[in-house]
Amino acid sequence: LDAAPDGTIWAATFGSGLFAVHPDGRIDRFDATHGGIDPNVLSVRTRGNEVWIATLTGMSKVLNGEVTPYGSPGTGFMFMALPLADGTVLGATDGSGVVRLVGQQLGPVSATGPRTYYSLAQDSAGQVWAAGPASGLCRLTDTAMVCTGSELPMFNGDLFALAAMGRRVLVFSNSGCMAYDPATGHWTDLTAR
Repeated sequence: LDAAPDGTIWAATFGSGLFAVHPDGRIDRFDATHGGIDPNVLSVRTRGNEVWIATLTGMSKVLNGEVTPYGSPGTGFMFMALPLADGTVLGATDGSGVVRLVGQQLGPVSATGPRTYYSLAQDSAGQVWAAGPASGLCRLTDTAMVCTGSELPMFNGDLFALAAMGRRVLVFSNSGCMAYDPATGHWTDLTAR
């Protein structure tokens, strides 16, 4: 789920496409028959009046009811699309690492590092973070991924999501939740809390 500035709630579904629930109660659905969207939408994020989605067939933008598909590099699908305030749009892919949309093309951020990421988040300092299976928590630089924590048990199983809150990055997995402080490099286990 994500909310647009006009109060519209956008809902990603696996199998039923993308839904827009407007403040007046009206509901729009985007799928293969309306909008040409893959019905398997894995994430949705808004930036102003733009809606960015990640699907089994790649990344798409919805703007004023019109859908623009950008596909996915390689043969893998996209787990998440993350639009940033500076106009950049990033994608977490299955097999191509983190990609960046430049013009109409998706290209890799880094040729090295893990090739699969599930989730992306931007912290209050503007740093972008990514995590995937056994990747640890990875910070995006202009040309590389700098990873930490891959030895922690939480990265051995399924990783569900990242979130940035204040100065920390939260990592959610099947074994719990941990907070990472980029300023100190300190991990705090929040699972019992």
